[in-house]
Amino acid sequence: MTPEALAALHARCFTMPRPWRMAEFQTLLADGAVVFTPGPHGFGMARVVLDEAELLTIATDPDHQGHGHGATLLAQLHKDVQARGATQIFLEVAATNLPAQALYRKLGYQPAGRRPNYYRTATGQTVDALLLRAALTAG
Repeated sequence: MTPEALAALHARCFTMPRPWRMAEFQTLLADGAVVFTPGPHGFGMARVVLDEAELLTIATDPDHQGHGHGATLLAQLHKDVQARGATQIFLEVAATNLPAQALYRKLGYQPAGRRPNYYRTATGQTVDALLLRAALTAG
């Protein structure tokens, strides 16, 4: 996927946090610590530092959501970051993003903290971020 295609798909998936621009994808793809995992209906990106990975984003085409593609993609991203030495992964998710939270729980993520007023909506309201963490296990 090109940076343009990634930005276009990200824009279809996100309003909060705001979708990433093509230049941001170009920068991330050039970063040697970033793992990019493509899928048939989306992509995931994580940054690995030592034994820890941070899920930067995961995007599944809205026309294909609700069919397990996100879980399959995230499971593959877990394998990809493990291959780079990660033994755990963490992320931030909007407290209002219940579908994403359900996906993360399904894959073993547990609450690890909260960042009050972390995200800002288009109307200026703030939303807390939940910090979730999962141990990465072989298999």
